[in-house]
Amino acid sequence: MMARSVSLVVLLAVVSLCAAQDADKSLTFIDPVEVASGVVSGILNKGQVPPPAPTPSSAPYDANKICDNIAFPPKFPSAPAFNLSKGVFVADNIAFQPKTTYVQQTLDYNSVLPLYNALVAYGAQQGLPLTGRGEAHITVLTPPEFSVLQPFITIDQINAIAAPLVQKARFCVLCIGRDTLPINGTLNTVFNVVVRSPDLIEVRRQIFNLYVNAGGDGSRFSYSNIFAPHITMAFRTSNPSFAATDLFVENGIYKWDNSCFAPVNLV
Repeated sequence: MMARSVSLVVLLAVVSLCAAQDADKSLTFIDPVEVASGVVSGILNKGQVPPPAPTPSSAPYDANKICDNIAFPPKFPSAPAFNLSKGVFVADNIAFQPKTTYVQQTLDYNSVLPLYNALVAYGAQQGLPLTGRGEAHITVLTPPEFSVLQPFITIDQINAIAAPLVQKARFCVLCIGRDTLPINGTLNTVFNVVVRSPDLIEVRRQIFNLYVNAGGDGSRFSYSNIFAPHITMAFRTSNPSFAATDLFVENGIYKWDNSCFAPVNLV
């Protein structure tokens, strides 16, 4: 009974306040529900509109902080430092490019072209002719990985996850990696930029969850432990004893910080 009396006193006080603010409005026509909602929303003062919430500005991209908590690779062999333009980090203005058997983050080739030219010149000094693909990307999901996923999820489902996330994914650059594989007496050599990206691991984690929820065996696809993101830069121009010029995990090559060959200066 006392609680109801207190509620009545509060309601009468609110009504009196509204009457004082608008003397022309008869108390007979005051709707208690309208008054209560006005109190809650803070719009008793007629004509006032709540100010819009400020739009937070995005934090500047600092590639040096993306992998702050990740240990740097081991010491480099004797090799010159190479320069890489920071423009390589600007990928969100490039449209996502859906593929049929893999997923990639497409990068600005003009930003890596000077590094490619420097690696080709370095290879020439070593008697190693090098070439490239004329484009730059980070492979997020490989064709062999997709062959494992395909019985359970489609590439369209995978691209639906990747499309809004991949081009915005941030990454840090660790080093220039050098991968070598002797085949029939000829040494295949590939140079790449070794990177790490928690954002791309998150994309792969979402793909993994979709795959497992569809009945896939999680032991057949690791979204992080064997994920070695990199930007393939240059590889041997030709090798008569080896059909492919690039090297892959299927060849026993891991383009990770274990392959670090030379440091990178971001310019």
